[in-house]
Amino acid sequence: MDPSDDCGALQFECPRCGHTETDDYEVIESGTAMDWRCGSCLRLFSVLLTECEHCGCESVHPALTGAEQANLNDVRCQHCGKPSLRHEELTESSEVL
Repeated sequence: MDPSDDCGALQFECPRCGHTETDDYEVIESGTAMDWRCGSCLRLFSVLLTECEHCGCESVHPALTGAEQANLNDVRCQHCGKPSLRHEELTESSEVL
C-alpha cells in the first residue's frame, strides 16, 4: 500500500457511536472546529481538520463538542505522529511581533 494513500481519505469516527464518517465533499474547513451530524446515530459532534506542516497530510479530529477540541497548537498528525504545527516557527514569529 502506498503511504500517500493513508492521508488521502478524510475518514473519522463518530465519538458517540463509532460509525465511520467520510468528508466526501471536503466541506470541513481547516483549522476551525465545526459541527458534523453522524449518518448513523444522527447526533451532532465536533470535527477539527488540520494539515500537517511536516508531511502535508490532513487529519480530522472528532470530539463530542467544540469546547472539547484540542488546542490547535497541541494537535498531532494522525499520519506521521508529529505536531501538526511547527512550534519553533510559531515561537519565532511571535517574537517578531
